[in-house]
Amino acid sequence: MKSMTGMGKSNGVVCDAQVRVEIKTVNHRYCDINFRAPWRYAALEIPTQQFIKEHINRGRVEINIFEEKAAKASTAEISAFTNYYNYLNQITTELNLEEPVSLQHLLPGIGGWIHKEIDADTTWKELKPILMSAIQDLNQMREKEGAALKKDIIKRFTTIEEIKIKVDSLHDVIKTELEQKILDKLNTRIKEVIDLDPQRLHAEVLFYADRMDVSEELERLDSHFSQVKTFFEKTETVGRKIDFLLQEFNREFNTISSKAGHAQVAHLVVEAKAELEKIREQVQNIE
Repeated sequence: MKSMTGMGKSNGVVCDAQVRVEIKTVNHRYCDINFRAPWRYAALEIPTQQFIKEHINRGRVEINIFEEKAAKASTAEISAFTNYYNYLNQITTELNLEEPVSLQHLLPGIGGWIHKEIDADTTWKELKPILMSAIQDLNQMREKEGAALKKDIIKRFTTIEEIKIKVDSLHDVIKTELEQKILDKLNTRIKEVIDLDPQRLHAEVLFYADRMDVSEELERLDSHFSQVKTFFEKTETVGRKIDFLLQEFNREFNTISSKAGHAQVAHLVVEAKAELEKIREQVQNIE
């Protein structure tokens, strides 16, 4: 289990230039990637995004590529300046201009020429392992955060399961009390009934008591708990699955509270729903 929050970085050399890659992730419903880099890496935005999606399933991902200028010019830069200088000299000759080409003429337009000198395939080949190293650094942090989230969520689900067991232990008592409540209400009006069929009365009591029975909801909760435990054993993305299952837990507890009509059960349901809400907050940050 991984958290969607983390940060990773790595350094390396791309086209003779020192490069630093930083990747930051926060929670997001989908995998949303924001690519920021010097213009010369523009052609690598799509390959980078595809590569990131192979290793990150969910989260808002910010990728920053920084190029640290060294005192010595790279081979690509020297080649670009040379070619651009020759180009401007040719223009000067063709137009019979007297002013010689200088550095101030070269600097404004050199960017496009440097871009021409950089081969996208070579650049990607050299950038890819740096990206991989940054992703590994990122995932170490995400796994560490995920382990802490997992521990907390398991603890809260254990508390909810203990609450369910308490509700289950009250089940027979609640059923008996409900039957007695129905009988008491009927007995208050029994004098108004002239011809009362005892068997029909008993059947009616059982019918309404059965409608208030929570056995099915308790069984479904057991199934949900079993499913949650299998999620924690998997290494795949489980954030959305747990989030969906939390809705089912809430639905079962709401039904139990409504059917039972019992003060103690109502208090237990409130406790369970409070834990479920805390889990929901935590799950929002799970990949």
